[in-house]
Amino acid sequence: MKNFKTTVLNLPPEHDYPAGLIHPYWARKPLNIIESIICHFSKEGDTVADPFMGSGTSIVAAIKNNRNAIGGDLSPVSKLLVSGILSSSKSPEKFRIVLNNAVSNWTDFAISLYETNCGRCVERESYFVDGEFVDGLFKLSFEEAKLKPIVDKELKGKVELVQELSFKNKLCRKGLKTPVNFSKIKFTENTRIAVHKGTKASDFFTERNMIFINHAQAYISENITCIEEVDFLKLFLSSLIPMLRLSDKKASSQWPYWRPKKELTSRNPCVAIKRRNKAFIKCLNWEASFLNSDSVTSSVFQLSADDFESVIEEKVDLIVTDPPYADHAPYLEYSDLYWSIVNGERTQHLWNKEIVKTNAVGRLNDSNDYELRMFNSLCRVLSCLKEEGYFIFFYLDKNLNNWQSIKNAIHESGCVTEDVIAIPKQRRSMKAVTSPGKTLDGDLIIVCKKTKALKEVRVKASLKEILKEVEGDTYFDRYGHFIKEYLTTEISDLSNFSIKDISRMI
Repeated sequence: MKNFKTTVLNLPPEHDYPAGLIHPYWARKPLNIIESIICHFSKEGDTVADPFMGSGTSIVAAIKNNRNAIGGDLSPVSKLLVSGILSSSKSPEKFRIVLNNAVSNWTDFAISLYETNCGRCVERESYFVDGEFVDGLFKLSFEEAKLKPIVDKELKGKVELVQELSFKNKLCRKGLKTPVNFSKIKFTENTRIAVHKGTKASDFFTERNMIFINHAQAYISENITCIEEVDFLKLFLSSLIPMLRLSDKKASSQWPYWRPKKELTSRNPCVAIKRRNKAFIKCLNWEASFLNSDSVTSSVFQLSADDFESVIEEKVDLIVTDPPYADHAPYLEYSDLYWSIVNGERTQHLWNKEIVKTNAVGRLNDSNDYELRMFNSLCRVLSCLKEEGYFIFFYLDKNLNNWQSIKNAIHESGCVTEDVIAIPKQRRSMKAVTSPGKTLDGDLIIVCKKTKALKEVRVKASLKEILKEVEGDTYFDRYGHFIKEYLTTEISDLSNFSIKDISRMI
């Protein structure tokens, strides 16, 4: 444990690895820290599981270090992403050809959509917003466009700004409704994540980009029959969406639904295709070096953590995961934009299994059940862990009620908390960005072991006695130390203090 702690505290976090950059999925954990966990607490040939796999960092890290991997996530976008990484790693050259063909076809179509009568092509358009996003009561007033020459199927050369546009080809209106009718996809109001009342998918795209997306969908259905290749191209298409939708000038926001109130920018799909194609090719090259090993197995599933044990045939050696942080990130609501467009389905039917607190209209029961769902899911997950196996997870929350549900699950499952390690100054993830109030600056790594030889738990210690043992130079370090004491001690007078009181005392 001491060696592990020293190692992770001295590792500069590596968030931007090639497989992690192909899709803007949220809350990506640093690959090198996950690898360190796996290498310290398991051996080659062991099985590593992650019931909240998200972007798949733990799955990639396990395979990269010759461990078998089993992953699961309730989000279908997570399953699409991780499956795409794994399937393409088996035969990267085949998937490179599939991708190249799609990129060529989609680029040709995008150029035809945006070519002007002057022989140049629109690279991006800027609009003023007239009205409010609520109920879609807004109109876009064209401001200007940036044109570039078309050179070898790319937009290259000097930029020309114009205030009027005349396109070479007329729009095919059928492409606005087939196979995806954007105007009929309505999202559930949640103003905290910028989903306004009456928001529809058509509010996020210009007509030309909706037509482009439908062309890409038609291309996949008409030209691809292998299910792995279909999913791979759907993954590629979903990765384009943040740059295809109306957004700010940089299109860099982690928030899928956020839009500036005054000005919006739309891009020619060629811009997104070029950037994402480069990332996908880099990932395929990276995967080919180590992820195609036949010595280990991997499988991932789209299912809730509560159902995770249904896919576990033999108990696993190590569970590494990053469970949902209360009200920080409603992943299924975020995924709804992607999934409704690339797969023609909503995520709403899964919401009653999500572990989340959310401001979405109609999800009060889901919010109220957060602690119960967390407890039940962790108990089911930990039933899959071998005796003497480790359960290591990232979690950060200032609400001790949420910690209590985790603490109860750890004890109920025959596990003991060995350490809590505060990792400071991680990149601000979606969880941090959307967290209400003051955000703790970092991550906590909680190390638990399943063992029959449970350590004695101190009882009837007072909060004052606990706080005397809390050490650290920063508030975050002291908070991490406090959580370790909290998870290993029964505090007799905890109910006498509010969360604010405890925070101030730390």
